[in-house]
Amino acid sequence: MHQSVLPKLLAFYGMTFLIKDSSILGRPRNWVAGKSEFARELLSCSFCTGFHAGYIVYGLSTPIRKWSIRAALLDAVTSAAFSYVLDNVMRRVEQGLYEQEPDSTPAPETS
Repeated sequence: MHQSVLPKLLAFYGMTFLIKDSSILGRPRNWVAGKSEFARELLSCSFCTGFHAGYIVYGLSTPIRKWSIRAALLDAVTSAAFSYVLDNVMRRVEQGLYEQEPDSTPAPETS
């Protein structure tokens, strides 16, 4: 059965965010990241984490009897690319929200 693309893409990014950035998994993520430089780099990379999120979402959303290595790999690379793009877009949006532009209106004069 064909699934809609948007919910699957959002599931990919949701899983990526859960693993990479959520506060609920902060403690185990920090523990794993503290074990090696390699693990720390993987967990800070939205493309890398997105790859793993893709096959996790595939495994959770597909009945075992229908599992396919080809489909899981396709979901993994799709998730990696989508997570990388959306994570960078969201980072820029967040930066824009937190950066205040200087007020261009002159201050009122007091006498």
